[in-house]
Amino acid sequence: MIGPVLALVATLFVQTPHKPELLQLPNLNELDLTDLSSYKTYAWNKKQVPLENMANHLRMINAVQKSLKELGYRPDTVRPDVRVQYRVELVERLQGRASQTRSVWDDANSTVQINFSREKLANVSIELVEAESNFLVWHAKGTYTIGTPDKAEKQINAAVTALFEQYPEESNPEE
Repeated sequence: MIGPVLALVATLFVQTPHKPELLQLPNLNELDLTDLSSYKTYAWNKKQVPLENMANHLRMINAVQKSLKELGYRPDTVRPDVRVQYRVELVERLQGRASQTRSVWDDANSTVQINFSREKLANVSIELVEAESNFLVWHAKGTYTIGTPDKAEKQINAAVTALFEQYPEESNPEE
């Protein structure tokens, strides 16, 4: 009984002229799903987790609030249009670079040197979520190198500014 069924399935499979195509999903950053110009007020998400370093947490808060103010948003803790949240994931990776030098006197004699260095990175994302529906209306993410503590404020401000450059210009709430 199984033999004839397998033969029938094999025949149908071979005779089917349709070839499956890969589904092409659109890039979410290229889709204009929401008109952001209708949002004018914001509040911080109650689930915002502060960074371990409280000074850097306050720097992130200030940088995001400054960027939102420049876009025309104003804070409203009672009935905000959107809730703001940032996330930071710290990553450490090992980077290796190799170089080879040949001896001037003997071609067979060469020296290989490998230099390893640790690189600390921060994966940063900022999200705007509609307060009423909890629908994600905008997000931006980027990866940035972490420098020394004396450069933290400058690097945080630069990272947040770069992330908000991804905000659509025509969606400015003050217009």
